[in-house]
Amino acid sequence: MTRQYDLRHEEWIPVLRADNTIGNVGLIEAFRQAPQIRGLAVESPLQRFAVTRLLLAILHRSVKGPIDTDHWVQIRDSWAEVVEAVEDHLDAFSGHFDLLHTHTPYMQVPDLHTTKGEFSGLERLVLDVPSGEQYFTVRSGSGLDRISFADAALWLTALHAYDVSGIKSGAVGDPRQKGGKGYPIGPGWAGQLGGIQARGDNLKTTLLYNLVIPENIGPHFAGVDFTADGDVPYWERRQREPESYSAAPRFPDPADYHSNFATGPLDLYTWQTRRVRLIADDSGITHVLVSNGDKILPQNMHAMEPHSQWRYSDPQSKKFKTTVFMPAEYDPDKSAWRGLSALLAQAPEARKDSPRAVRPGVLEHLGALAYDGHIGVSALSFSTVGVIFGAQQSSISTVVDDHLELATALLPADNKELRQLVVEELDRIEGIAFRIGIFARDLVHVIGDNSAETAQARAKGDYYSRCDTVFRTWLSSLSDPTALIDSAMQLEEQVLNVVYSLADDVLAQMPPWVVVGREDPSDSSQWISGAIAQRRLIAGARKILTHVTPPASSGGQ
Repeated sequence: MTRQYDLRHEEWIPVLRADNTIGNVGLIEAFRQAPQIRGLAVESPLQRFAVTRLLLAILHRSVKGPIDTDHWVQIRDSWAEVVEAVEDHLDAFSGHFDLLHTHTPYMQVPDLHTTKGEFSGLERLVLDVPSGEQYFTVRSGSGLDRISFADAALWLTALHAYDVSGIKSGAVGDPRQKGGKGYPIGPGWAGQLGGIQARGDNLKTTLLYNLVIPENIGPHFAGVDFTADGDVPYWERRQREPESYSAAPRFPDPADYHSNFATGPLDLYTWQTRRVRLIADDSGITHVLVSNGDKILPQNMHAMEPHSQWRYSDPQSKKFKTTVFMPAEYDPDKSAWRGLSALLAQAPEARKDSPRAVRPGVLEHLGALAYDGHIGVSALSFSTVGVIFGAQQSSISTVVDDHLELATALLPADNKELRQLVVEELDRIEGIAFRIGIFARDLVHVIGDNSAETAQARAKGDYYSRCDTVFRTWLSSLSDPTALIDSAMQLEEQVLNVVYSLADDVLAQMPPWVVVGREDPSDSSQWISGAIAQRRLIAGARKILTHVTPPASSGGQ
C-alpha cells in the first residue's frame, strides 16, 4: 500500500490556541481555526518564519491578491469565504502537499539520487544540529535515528529557507556537480535576510498583517501582481513545468549567477534552495539526501521581498555600477530596538546624495493601512529573525530571534518627523553609552586596575539592559506625531534616571579608596576620583539629552 502524509489534513503544525493549550493542525485547519489560534508553537524561529511564509503563499494564491486595499478589507471581513478558497486551492494541488507522494512529494524530488546511491543522516535536515558536533544537542544519539513525518515536514520547510552553504551531495542530472559533489551555491534565501514579520493577536491577524498589497509598498514593488500567473509558489510552477524541479537547476545557465531569477514575493516565499529526498519507513523519516537547488543573489531584491530590512551597499553599488541595496543583517549582540534606524529609514529618494536604507515592505504596507484607518490598535508587534553563519556560510553560528512593539503612529509615510525623533533618540542613547564606557574606564584607573576594556563592556551592557524596557515601552506608547518635544522629554528623563542609578550602583561596588582618587593617568594635571568621574558622566549625559529638565541648582545630584 502506498504511504501518504497529506499536509492538508495531517496535524503537523504545532499551534498555541486562545486558551493557552498546545495543539496541532494541518494546513486547512490552520486557516479554519486561525481566529482561535494565538500563534505557531514550533520549536525554532526558523520554522516559524518559513511556515508563516508558506501559509502566506497559499493565502495569496487562494484569494488571487490582494489587488488593492478594498480587496484586503474584503479578505479580512469574509474569512469563511477565504477558507473555502484555500481548500479549493489546496485540493487543486493536493499531490504537491503529500510528504510521501510518489511523483510530487512536498518540497522534494522523488527520484533524486547520487551515483553511489548514498543518503545522509538527519543532521542534514535538522538545522539546529551542528554537523560533526551532535553531542552538544538534545537531538544527539537515538534522537537522530528517526523523526516523525510532522517534524520532517517542519524542518524540510525550514531547510529550503535557511540551509547552510557548503558542499552538498552531487545529484545525478545536475550539470554543476563534479566528482559526486555539489559545490557551494550559498545559503537558503531567508538565511540571507534581516527577517521581519508582523504579529497579530491571532493567526488570522498575523496573516492579514503580512498579506502585503503591492500598491502600499511603494514604487519598487510596482511590478508585483498577485493575480498574474507569473509570480507563483513552487507547487504551481512544478505542476506547469515538471522539469523545472528535477535534479537540475531551474534555469538553463546555472553559471549565470548575476541575474535575479525570482518572479516575485511568492516565488521567494517558497524558493527551492535545495533538491531534497526524504527516506521513510512506516514510522517516520530515517535518512535524507540534500543536493544543490536554485541559487539566488540578494542584490536589490527589496523590489520583491517585503520581509527584510535593507541597507545601501557602496561596494556592491560600485561593483554593479548602479545603486544596490542588500539585506541588513542583525547583530546578535544588539537588541532589535538598537537597530531601529534601518527599519524606520526613509525611502531612498529622500537621500539622493547618499541613500542608506529601504524600509521593509511589510512596514510600508501596514503604514498605508494605518493611514487609511484599517489598523485598530495603537501598537503593532514584530518578530525579527536572522541567521549568523559561520565560516564560508557552511554552519549556523547564531540564530537571532527578537521582537519589537512599534507604535502604529510610526508607520504611516506622513509621520516622518516622529520616525526621525526615534532615530535621534537612539543616537543619543548610543552617545551616552560611549560616556558610560569612559566612566567605567576612569574608575578602574582610580583603583589601579588594568581591566579597562572588560569594565567598559560590562558597564555598557548593564546600561543597554536597563534602557531596554524604558525604550521599548516608550516606543510602543508614541501616539501623537505632533507632540515631539513632549515625547522626547518623556524618554530622556527616564534615560537620565538610568544613568544616575547605574553610576550609583557602579560606585557602590568600588573599593573605599575610589573616594580619594588619584592623578588622572591620561592628564597628569588633573585629579580623578569616583565623584569626579560621576559628575563628568552626568554632565555629559545632560549635554546629550537636550530635552531633560535642567537641574534645580548648580550642585546637581
